[in-house]
Parts: sequence; C-alpha cells; structure tokens
Amino acid sequence: MGESASDRGNAPSDTGNSPSTTAGAPKVLMVRHGESEWNALGKWQGRADIALTEAGREQA
Repeated sequence: MGESASDRGNAPSDTGNSPSTTAGAPKVLMVRHGESEWNALGKWQGRADIALTEAGREQA
C-alpha cells in the first residue's frame, strides 16, 4: 500500500528555502517603478504591461 498524508505526519515540505538550508543573510529584492499611463488615469493594472508616462520614465 502507498503512503498516505496521515502516514507522513506534519513533516515540512522540502523547498530548499527554509532558514536552516539557506546560508548567510536572506536576499532582499527592491523594485522601483514609475507612473504608467493607466496610473495617471486611475485605472487598475493587474498584470497588464502598460507603458510609462514621461513622468514615469523620469521617476524610474
């Protein structure tokens, strides 16, 4: 018979990202963005890739 979820108990999944397996300090990624055409119009963007306005290009 195969192993069921209850047989495994509460063992953590092995993602390789836990503090115990990561050497040194954690990496921090900072992203800066500028005003887009839709930001200027008050529209929600979601995942759309909208061009920056001139002000946005200067900001970025």
